[in-house]
Amino acid sequence: MEDRRSLYDVIKENLAAAGRKPFLHRMIYIGRHNFEDQQAITQFFEATIKTINGGYCDEPLTGLFLWYNDYFIHVLEGSEETLNRHLKHLLKQIEASVIAISAMKILLMYHHIKQRFFQQWFARPVNAHFLPECISLDCDRDKTAKLLQTCVGKLYQLAELLQKQTVSGLQLVLDHLSERVPHLLPEMELMEFLLSISWLYDPQYLISHYATLPCTVPDTELELPAATDFVPYNVLYTTPEAQD
Repeated sequence: MEDRRSLYDVIKENLAAAGRKPFLHRMIYIGRHNFEDQQAITQFFEATIKTINGGYCDEPLTGLFLWYNDYFIHVLEGSEETLNRHLKHLLKQIEASVIAISAMKILLMYHHIKQRFFQQWFARPVNAHFLPECISLDCDRDKTAKLLQTCVGKLYQLAELLQKQTVSGLQLVLDHLSERVPHLLPEMELMEFLLSISWLYDPQYLISHYATLPCTVPDTELELPAATDFVPYNVLYTTPEAQD
């Protein structure tokens, strides 16, 4: 019987082709904060990133942190381990009332990305922008999915724009995001709406899901007849006797 290639074999081949040991992942989350000193929120997140990257980490954290007067949005890239360490540290600080964050939602958890959007971690304040029309809280799931896609799409377009800049051009665009690319910044009403969606994951759920092995029954064990890839299919046949 031929050796069957496992998912583990495919993963090892892909990692070797990319020249990496662990896979890269991208996470986007938003939140509502109550920081009185607007610089304090940037200083806290910057210190968190430096703490994780300064210790042992298989892939350092990079990304873009945008903060408004009452909201923030964070695009973060790294390994699964470093992303989860970041969330755990963040949740501990919230529970200890060290930081004033009242709500958070995970918008996107993208596994096994091909490459990073950002080679460093950046943080910038942005001005509030408003939608021309109100978002109804009674939106159906399809409309809600389109609004979520709109928010993530803005961030992806912004990341692609920043990738094309020179070093000096990158700093210039980052320092004037609200003036140069206001159409690529998620609006406050959009973020408030996304924070109210019940089926978007909270960071607490993501951490508990990461730490718990799921209990599943493979479909192949419920099928009749059993899949021949896993169960011998010729055990009832007799081998012809060799003739002299």
